[in-house]
Amino acid sequence: MSDTYEFFSTEADGIKSDRIRAMKRDAITRDKNKPTREEYRGAIEQLLWLANLGTGGSLPAALVLLSAYCGSSFQIRTDLLGALDGKHLDAALTVIKARTLLGEEPHNLIENGGNIFQSMAEKHSRFNRSKD
Repeated sequence: MSDTYEFFSTEADGIKSDRIRAMKRDAITRDKNKPTREEYRGAIEQLLWLANLGTGGSLPAALVLLSAYCGSSFQIRTDLLGALDGKHLDAALTVIKARTLLGEEPHNLIENGGNIFQSMAEKHSRFNRSKD
């Protein structure tokens, strides 16, 4: 009976070790891909500029920012990201990644961010899902 137990114990330990190694590898990869606060701030500023420009990329830029600001109220449809050029798509992806990995809301990284984001939320209130 003890031989059987040892077999299962060893196999379970091997699976556990594999999972731990995979989790460590994922954490290292995540850290390598984690944007810095400066990159996050730069991406926010690029998208704020675009959001206020009044072009086809303005709405997706605003919705990416608003989703990072208050994801329960504003969501971005990924098909809208196609309206962004390469530079602004990279900025949008940086905001999404940084919001997730750094855990900081975008309005906290820029001067007067609370007022800026509140004004943008009011401007785009028709996309606020919490009002449904």
